Amino acid sequence: MRRSPYPLVNLLLHVLNTSLMFCAILVLAWGVSLLMGWLHALHPFPAETYRFLAVAKQWLVYFDVGFAAAALLVGATRFIKETWEAQ
Repeated sequence: MRRSPYPLVNLLLHVLNTSLMFCAILVLAWGVSLLMGWLHALHPFPAETYRFLAVAKQWLVYFDVGFAAAALLVGATRFIKETWEAQ
C-alpha cells in the first residue's frame, strides 16, 4: 500500500483495501457454496462428505470475518498512532 503523509488518507486507503479483500474472500465462499449446492443437486454427496464441506464453507466465512476485523484493527491502531505522532 502506498503511504501518504496524511494519516486520514492512509486510514481510508486501508479500509478500502480491507473491504476489497473481505469481499473477495466472501465471494469465494459464496462460489464454493453455489458449486457445492449444484454438485449436490446433480449427484448427492454422502452425508459425511456433505457435512465436511458445509463445515469447511462455514470456517472460510469465519476466517474472512476474523481477517477483516484484524486488518481493520491494525489500520485503526496505526491511524491513532500516526495522529498522535503528528501533534
